Amino acid sequence: MKKILSIALGVVMIASMSSCKKDYTCTCTTTTTGVGNTTSSYTITDTKDSAKAKCDTGDVSAFGISSTNCEIK
Repeated sequence: MKKILSIALGVVMIASMSSCKKDYTCTCTTTTTGVGNTTSSYTITDTKDSAKAKCDTGDVSAFGISSTNCEIK
């Protein structure tokens, strides 16, 4: 019983120490008045919350002429 408990504890420790980083795709759509929409994407390898925060830094608006909206897909 002690052996099984020790092995289970070891597995739990290894799992808790591993990173939850994954690949997330950030897709940005830029809308420009009179021109239309353009879309670009790039990959962020990080935790979900951190990847979302990094992706959201691409959200901008320029004098009401164009705006960019980025989302994690």
